[in-house]
Amino acid sequence: MAASLIGGSLLGVAFDKLYVVVVDSCRKVAAFRSEFESLKLTLTHIKPIFKDIEKLNKLTGTREVETNVLIKQLTEAEALIEECVKIKRHHLCKKWRYSKKLAKLEKSLSRFFAIDVQIQSSRDIKKALVKVNGIDDKTDEILGHLRNLTINQGIGIGATAIGTPNAFPGWADVPAVPDGLVGFDSPLLELKKMVLKDEAGQPVVVISAPGGCGKTSLVKLLCHDKEIEDKYKHISFVTVSRTPNLRSIIHKIFNKLNNGSVPDFQSNEDALNQLQLLLQEHLVGDSILLVLDDVWNESLSVLKKFIFPIQNYKVLVTTRCIFPEFKYTYKLQLLSDNDAMVLFCNYAFEGGKYNGRRDLVDKVVKSCGGFPLALKVVGSSLRGQHLSGIQRQSKSQILFTSDSDLLDCLQPSIDALDEILRNCYKDLGLFLEDQRIPAAVLLDIWVELYNLDEDGFETYDILLKLAARNLVDLALRRKDDPASIGFSNAVHYARQHDVLRELAMYQSANETIENRRRLNIGNDFPPWLLTQTGILLQVQMLSISTDEALFSNVYDLQLPNLEVLLLNIQTSSYTLPIFVEKASHLKVLVVTNNGFSPTMFSNSSLLGHLPNLKRIRLERISFSSICQSTFMLGNLHKISLVMCEVGDAFQDCIFRMPNLLEINIEYCDDLEKLPIGICDLVHLRKLSISYCQKLVEIPEELGNLENLEVLMLHSCSNLTGLPDSIERLCKLSFLDIYDCVDLDPIPEKIGELRSLKTIFMGGRVGLYDLPDTVLNLAQLRSVICDEETAFLWENYRDYFKDLSISIVKDDMNLNWLHRSSCLGNL
Repeated sequence: MAASLIGGSLLGVAFDKLYVVVVDSCRKVAAFRSEFESLKLTLTHIKPIFKDIEKLNKLTGTREVETNVLIKQLTEAEALIEECVKIKRHHLCKKWRYSKKLAKLEKSLSRFFAIDVQIQSSRDIKKALVKVNGIDDKTDEILGHLRNLTINQGIGIGATAIGTPNAFPGWADVPAVPDGLVGFDSPLLELKKMVLKDEAGQPVVVISAPGGCGKTSLVKLLCHDKEIEDKYKHISFVTVSRTPNLRSIIHKIFNKLNNGSVPDFQSNEDALNQLQLLLQEHLVGDSILLVLDDVWNESLSVLKKFIFPIQNYKVLVTTRCIFPEFKYTYKLQLLSDNDAMVLFCNYAFEGGKYNGRRDLVDKVVKSCGGFPLALKVVGSSLRGQHLSGIQRQSKSQILFTSDSDLLDCLQPSIDALDEILRNCYKDLGLFLEDQRIPAAVLLDIWVELYNLDEDGFETYDILLKLAARNLVDLALRRKDDPASIGFSNAVHYARQHDVLRELAMYQSANETIENRRRLNIGNDFPPWLLTQTGILLQVQMLSISTDEALFSNVYDLQLPNLEVLLLNIQTSSYTLPIFVEKASHLKVLVVTNNGFSPTMFSNSSLLGHLPNLKRIRLERISFSSICQSTFMLGNLHKISLVMCEVGDAFQDCIFRMPNLLEINIEYCDDLEKLPIGICDLVHLRKLSISYCQKLVEIPEELGNLENLEVLMLHSCSNLTGLPDSIERLCKLSFLDIYDCVDLDPIPEKIGELRSLKTIFMGGRVGLYDLPDTVLNLAQLRSVICDEETAFLWENYRDYFKDLSISIVKDDMNLNWLHRSSCLGNL
């Protein structure tokens, strides 16, 4: 309590000192007068929230970590101002450099101010609540903002938010409006009238149309409309799907509306009660719009649970179904002939114009039935083709009467793919509906099944080709050429429209279950098929998304050709199916826990019976529980742990994986020190540790990894230094230390990395120079960094041959990652 009081007091002192220095410098320093005046204005606007934080710290004795971080930031900012004061006007180079630093400082504070604006409208009400009984609510809100600021922006003045998870739109944010929409002007106006209409007892508006008509695109357009944004101050957007999880949906909404603070729900009823309380008490006076996308008949009961007797609250639903119990239903029509032609030509022909036989194009457009999805997919598949391709497609004319007709229309676009693209497209059907498919998972699968290259560029090319045909949507982490930053830094995930997923699954529908190459087993799978004696499945890729009880009595299931196993679970504990023991050809195992806490594993000793297992990816799993069993994985080449509970498990069982070539660890919050045992893996080529905020130390033994080619320590914000033994990594060609904001100055030993070709660095305050030993990096060809770091490298450019210095752009796709996006399939 005392420490918190001191911290709150020091925060106000630090802010006041910075403000005084800036105001004084505005009068005295001509060289930076415009920059100081702009900074002064920003500080004036942001001052009230600092006072609130200081006041609430005194009232509540809250945690001091966030406060101390801000104090450090403000102190560093004051030091920067004092450095600027010493610079003379005629020192143009220094002035330019420090002007950039001041701009970066102001940008960081402006981001904080943007957070303040979000809570400004409710500040007066919440001050009253603080005086009565709402201290905790206000404190949690402000500290939630602070936590996001300090973690998301790299804990440093001017630090950019590149690659940090929470800096990006979260679970229930409205997605961006798709490019190239046609024919939505009139539907938007009609739907907007319904949504803006206030009528007691009618909180639900339904948009109904078959799959592929553009319902979701229309809603995205609506949510970004200025009139809608002016009326509804809080808009949440969640996908429901055919088999929804109520608590998961509420978890996403809470994360959006309550600034990342989500309580532990004891039951579905408790979750609903707490959500209603949040809407009624915490968002007083604000209008709320909740979008429930892709609701099915099977999930209608879930929709009804979100109907609360609250004023200024509206629920907007998209569905393929008709729900007559709701008064306001907008039936989205198919595109008119003219709009359909425009949309098709935009995707099929350069410049949207076709100068050939109009009758053939008319036939193709009519065969798509006015479905935007079909027009985009078919048009993209014909782009760049000659007349013969258009003639073939024109023969597939169909009168649309159902979704199956839409699938039939799209089939020629799939048939036109080459074999590898067609197989990769079909593989996407193995993943859950509306699931964000990590690109790294596709890489693992396709490398083993189709012998693609390990570096991922062939996988990247396949995804781009499928996306160019509108068969998949991609979330790109960066828009740069992936050759400079690696596949894992270029693409985050892929996602499919549910119709296209059905089409991918439809490809196997004509085969018997026993003979299918790909098989999805969900809760609707007939259990008697698995309980037959001695059942033999020829499946090569198996996806299981069902309760483990289905397999509890399945002992003699034979899977002689199984190479890829995807397990989607949502339980606190899980037992591996017995049949895994006999899957001797299994190469890739992916286990994804869609719950909220790490799953405890049992029966993991079965993994020791898989001599060909090459790749394991675990998401939100207790890795330590797996390592409690005794087993060897002598041929395992890659292990990926995402949001796993690691503990000391790595140190205890790494010797069981002696031939590992790649280790990938992301968002593992309990990883504080890299286990020394990893440094004994002499075959290791790639070590990637990203967003592990508690990692503070890399052991000196790192230099033992003589075959290491890639070292990624991306956004490990508490990492303080690199060991001197890094000089022994003679094969290291790629080094990523971006957003390691507490990292000590670049070690002199870096000059010994004679094989280094690419370095990814930046996002750190206080990096004023580079060691001269960087001149020894004879193979260096690419530096990817922030603007300030680029200035440092410019001083050395002439010493390198063809050195490329790429500045990390601020126009990164901000939809690709929120830490919670890993939960996007909930």
